[in-house]
Amino acid sequence: MKKIETTVSEGLEAIEDERIKKGEKYRKTVYAYPRYGAGGEYGQASNDLLVEVNNFTNPEPANEMQLQTLVAEMLATSDRDDLIKQFDLVPFPVLVLSVRRTLVEKILGAVKDSYHDDPAAQLSKRIRHLYDICLILREVEHSDFLGSEDFASLCESCIADERVLFEDTAPLFDIPLGEAPLFSNFEDWRPSIEAIYNTEFQKSCIS
Repeated sequence: MKKIETTVSEGLEAIEDERIKKGEKYRKTVYAYPRYGAGGEYGQASNDLLVEVNNFTNPEPANEMQLQTLVAEMLATSDRDDLIKQFDLVPFPVLVLSVRRTLVEKILGAVKDSYHDDPAAQLSKRIRHLYDICLILREVEHSDFLGSEDFASLCESCIADERVLFEDTAPLFDIPLGEAPLFSNFEDWRPSIEAIYNTEFQKSCIS
């Protein structure tokens, strides 16, 4: 994990921070990065870069995807392929966790948050996960997945990992998912969550 951390943080300035953790299965380090035009207002976005590397769960299923920088995308729309090649900005393949697993893990995370003593506040702290779920489900392919046997099977797999890795919250998954407060009480929490979304969070997201 240290090798991965060193590779992805190349060129960044490490800074001291209380969030830094370095364990056997989990590493969290903090770095400074250049910021322009933000005016010091970051909302729920951080003014530093938090790099997390872990081997908690099974990274399956996974898919190979092509990644490209925003600069390269802009150059491509301007027919400047010459600059893309000159500065080595061509797309490159990366093996990433599948959107399906990401969706299931974020839903299960929201389910756990809904059992918190102050669920609205807890969900508001992790509002980006709710935002991600909504964006993922805009795609018909992923919304159809929710009603499939594959979804149920992947839920079982992710819950099995949760039970092993997070013993404190494992008992929450003894309760059927459909009975979680997230699904029965969300409308009561919506106003306070929307208030956070419309102020702190919306500045840093793209609809």
